[in-house]
Amino acid sequence: MVHIAGEIVIDRAPDEVFDFVADERNEPGFNPRMLRAEQVSEGPIGLGTRFRAETVMGRGRTAEMVIEYTAYDQPHRLASSTRLASMEIRGALTFVPDGGGTRMRWSWELQPRGALRLLGPVLALVGRRQERQIWTGLQQLLEAGDGVVGPREITKDVFFLEVRRGMTRSNVYFVRSGESWVLIDSGSVGCGPVIERAAGPLFGSGSRPTAILLTHSHPDHAGSARVLATTWQCPVYVHRDELPLTSADLAAYRAFADPLNRWLILPVMRLMPRERVRKMLENAGLREVVRSLPVSGEVPGLPGWRSIHTPGHTPGHVSFFRATDRVLLAGDAILTTSVNSMLGLLLKRRELSGPLRLTTWRWAAAKESAAVLARLEPSVLATGHGEPLAGPSTAAEVDAFIERFTAPPRL
Repeated sequence: MVHIAGEIVIDRAPDEVFDFVADERNEPGFNPRMLRAEQVSEGPIGLGTRFRAETVMGRGRTAEMVIEYTAYDQPHRLASSTRLASMEIRGALTFVPDGGGTRMRWSWELQPRGALRLLGPVLALVGRRQERQIWTGLQQLLEAGDGVVGPREITKDVFFLEVRRGMTRSNVYFVRSGESWVLIDSGSVGCGPVIERAAGPLFGSGSRPTAILLTHSHPDHAGSARVLATTWQCPVYVHRDELPLTSADLAAYRAFADPLNRWLILPVMRLMPRERVRKMLENAGLREVVRSLPVSGEVPGLPGWRSIHTPGHTPGHVSFFRATDRVLLAGDAILTTSVNSMLGLLLKRRELSGPLRLTTWRWAAAKESAAVLARLEPSVLATGHGEPLAGPSTAAEVDAFIERFTAPPRL
């Protein structure tokens, strides 16, 4: 038996910390070793709730675990039993007020199986370090406000929310249409619970969207699409040219590789065990839930909007446009934050920009697509990264940017 205990102070109220931790689906957002987590029992979270999760073990191996809540005293104590093939973990988290924050304590008993029983001191040392890292990640996430700042309406029936995982930030949009709504983009893996909670106050607890629409399939925009589609029982739509990249097909990743994939990701994958690569692609794929957007440009769930094929960043990148008031959801075709200079990234300054060149499939096509969007003369420009831009000068600002962006290089 191995005992692991510790504590951390988080500058958030106990009920907020408890509720966030109790939804195990949040853990991939602060624990980089947790690849995915899903609720497998029905009903609201409480005593007896079960989750299935996948975590990274040593040397890149992964393991599945089943977590069941054995005590649920909100917001004071959360006890659980976790079963893996190699061990069983039992214990509890306690949440005690500490000034305006929470002193969260953990106490776990690990029961290793097989040969692991001989490695008790090593398990204790590694386990204590990893547990501290996990809860430090939670502390940083909550104290930075990730997942607790609600969406805001940027124009009629369009709501903006920035979601984060670690250093990765991207925007999602909730768009209302009559009594229904759709979600545009889904953030990174682990952002699903944050998006679910944000939708509640907007559309009512338990409300589900008609569809999830993806501007493109990059992991910071599509990472939580499968989890949300499964939870909400709704389809995910992408442009037909993006379908190969959602199918867990390694050949498609090679055929449509951007510079980052060609120079780094694919060479690393060639060094990895084939089964590990296959599983990674399956986890990132959307084959079971994805559909093709109508070729007519109609947008499922959003009458009055149309989809516009804006290839370049990816082969099937799309933007969404509402002509009645010229609202443009541009994805990464045009951004309102500088991403192609180190200074711009560090300062996060507001500046119209093209997509990140390192992850752009065809740079010339990206320039052409940006010019197509400029000709729409948007009154609102809502992008995949950066703050939305609105006002009477928006179209002029976009035009001025396009002149610089598409100008031929100086000789």
